[in-house]
Order: sequence, then C-alpha cells, then structure tokens
Amino acid sequence: ILYPIMVSLTVPIAEYLKNYVTFDSFLVLILIAGLLSGFANGIIYKTGFTTGGSDILMKIINKYARIPEGKSVLYTNIVIILAGGFIFGINKMIYAIIILYISSSLVDRILIGISNSKLFFIYTKETESVKKFIIEDLKSGVTMLDTKGGFRKEKGFLLMCVVPTPDYYYFKESV
Repeated sequence: ILYPIMVSLTVPIAEYLKNYVTFDSFLVLILIAGLLSGFANGIIYKTGFTTGGSDILMKIINKYARIPEGKSVLYTNIVIILAGGFIFGINKMIYAIIILYISSSLVDRILIGISNSKLFFIYTKETESVKKFIIEDLKSGVTMLDTKGGFRKEKGFLLMCVVPTPDYYYFKESV
C-alpha cells in the first residue's frame, strides 16, 4: 500500500530534480542505482521487513542454505534477469546484473558490517564442544573467561572468539 503512495508523492521531486541533475554516462546512473537500491534494501532487511518480491525467496535461501542475504538476493534475481535478457536484450541484462551485484554487495555490508571479522561472546554449558568446534573446524582461536552469574551467582565460562566475516553465518548457525 505504501509503495504506490510514496511513488506518487515523490514524482514531483523527481520531475524537479531531473532538470538539474544530469549524467553524461549511463554507467554512472547504473552505479548510483545499485548504491541506492542496496542501501534501501539493506535498511529494509536490517529492520526485519521485506519488499514483498523475491525477498521472500531470499529469506528462505538465507535460512536453509545459510547464505548471506545479499548473496541470496543475487542468486534469486539472477535467474529473473537471465530470463529477461532474452526478451529485453543482452545489453540491458548486463546492466541489470551490474546493478544487482552492487546492490547485493551493499546489502551484505549493511547487514553484517564492513569489517573483515566478527567478535563473538558465547555463554554455554557445552563449553568444551564449542571450543573444539572453534579450534578444529574454524581453525580459529578462543579465549575462555571466568564468569559469575549476576542472578544465580553460578560460576561458568564465557568463550570469546574472532571469526572471519565469510564464516559468520556458518559459525552462527553451528553454535
């Protein structure tokens, strides 16, 4: 419901700006479209919503295949774009793939951050099995911190580890 309303409300702004904002290169427009699309979709997904289109497939692929949201969008939409390439032509298909790649990369950056690694704090009663998984499967280090519960005053351990960003979803789902 909001989409057509917002399009209607923003048409006068677009009409006004088109007289002042012009680009000589079509590739610049593609870059801007990819950046704006990726930023907007990243914000939508980060807040837990979808745009109602292929995002539903993206959520399913993300959940069951443990693939980042941006890459899931890329995989689902690439099929649609390839099919559209036969109808609208190869040039437009290539432009659409470029926009999709930029957009999906930005979605992942917004959702899981731009750093090369993520810091995890894990509190579990299965300390040894989680520690073994981190060391043997992920080939990563782990630090064990002594803890004391604030409510029950029980003693335990907190595992702290740094995981490379590409392993983020695998680690999160495995733990």
